[in-house]
Amino acid sequence: MRRAKSIAGAALAVLVWTLPAAGADLATARALYASASYEEALTALASVADNDSPEQTHQLRALCLLALGRTEDAEQAVVQLVMRNPAYRIEQADVSPKLVTLFHDVRRRQLPEAARAVYARGKTHYDAKRWSDARAEFTALLSLMADPDAAAQAAALADLKQLGEGFLKLTDGEIASEARRAADAAAAETAKAESAARAAAEAAQKAALATGPVVYSSDNPDVVPPVEIRRVMPRWVPPTRSPATASHSGLLVIVIDETGAVAETNIVKPIWPAYDQALRDIARTWRYRPATRAGQPVRYRQVLEIVLRPANP
Repeated sequence: MRRAKSIAGAALAVLVWTLPAAGADLATARALYASASYEEALTALASVADNDSPEQTHQLRALCLLALGRTEDAEQAVVQLVMRNPAYRIEQADVSPKLVTLFHDVRRRQLPEAARAVYARGKTHYDAKRWSDARAEFTALLSLMADPDAAAQAAALADLKQLGEGFLKLTDGEIASEARRAADAAAAETAKAESAARAAAEAAQKAALATGPVVYSSDNPDVVPPVEIRRVMPRWVPPTRSPATASHSGLLVIVIDETGAVAETNIVKPIWPAYDQALRDIARTWRYRPATRAGQPVRYRQVLEIVLRPANP
């Protein structure tokens, strides 16, 4: 009785060793193919995730099926490969000549259907105004039209090529229009902020006239503007959530008193919260040769545009 159990256990061990593990990866299937274990390689490929190199998976499946003499099944694997990625190329040095020949035969036959599928995806993106996605699909379509494997189908694909070229031009036009609209909106926002800054400066000047010393500005042509003596800017360290190529801008209004010191600071268009406070603090240390009117020092209001750009690498 003990001997029977031992034999059963040994047989079970052999079965576990020869079956591919659940969730086998593509490397396992390749190793099995290299050792001429074609059926085991196909079993391993069945458990490879669909998003794990799908083109390589279909190619390896076709190789195994060809090695087993299952040509029709191998052809279906190549059809799936071509329909999933019509632009895919097989590295001839890595596979058998028989697969290379089968691949090109299937690809020449399937390219019209694959091209229509690419066009349909592009048109769907275009209708949904997803311009970048549409452009990628129409560009891929025209690349397929120029492929040597499509030469034999050139007449059948002529209309589709013309549609692809037309929609690509339309898509590029929409992308350019969208860029112009974004630029116009940004310019309008800047103009609005500058107008608000001027209005704030004028309001502050009027308030100063009523409650304190007169504060002059560039609107007073008889006043000689102040001359900068020392101005140190806070160091700008972009936060991690800010893209590496992003820039930020804002408007700072300062009042330079009769001694050349900065008496008032006001950020009328915020730049970045942490930087705004640092800028207000350091602006108080700036020094100028004061503005003059009729040879006498006077208070002067300046509006400064602050632009933060990432440092060059």
